[in-house]
Amino acid sequence: MSTQDNSFNKMMQNIPALSVIFKEGDTGRVMYVIMSGEVEIRKKTGKNSYKTLTVLKKGDFFGEMAIIENKPRTATAIAKVQSRLIMLDSEALYTMVGKSPDFASKMIKTLSSRLRKADQLIEYLLGSNDEKQVVMGLAVYVKGHPELDTGSGEYKVSLREFMRWASQNLGYPDQVILEAIKRLITRKVLTVNTSSGKISEIYVAQNLLSRM
Repeated sequence: MSTQDNSFNKMMQNIPALSVIFKEGDTGRVMYVIMSGEVEIRKKTGKNSYKTLTVLKKGDFFGEMAIIENKPRTATAIAKVQSRLIMLDSEALYTMVGKSPDFASKMIKTLSSRLRKADQLIEYLLGSNDEKQVVMGLAVYVKGHPELDTGSGEYKVSLREFMRWASQNLGYPDQVILEAIKRLITRKVLTVNTSSGKISEIYVAQNLLSRM
């Protein structure tokens, strides 16, 4: 067996059905190409809830943004059935892109499509102008408060403290800001912990704010 074959086999992984490949918020140092099987990509929408974003099949790839941007995983990947994956670190990825024009072309087209869909989804989710201003305000606010990073792909923001900041910086009345936040919560753009019976803290996904 050649050295190239040995290297290729080392990159292969056989994943049992229903196994978690990585979790949202994990540090990502590799991406995956599906050789066989199916992989579900899901996103947290609350403390104990999630939404399936897509199901990927043979020839698809996932997990690339974590190594391209050097940021935590923005979603969870689970093998729906027994799957065989090629695992690529950043060096192997750039080597493959350089040596395989077909792979590079597919990757560019896929990334472009995903970014376009993400922008369209954000436009739909944010709705009215005051809601957009609130989310853009959150993006500015958390940049000045790195301690709000939960380490799991989202920020935990005190509603009282953000309202105080927003009333001074966004140019909207407090009631307008609060109503916009409530609508964003209803559409699950923002999430909350309602165990106390009232909204005291809001959670916002880092990947949403990174698009602002």
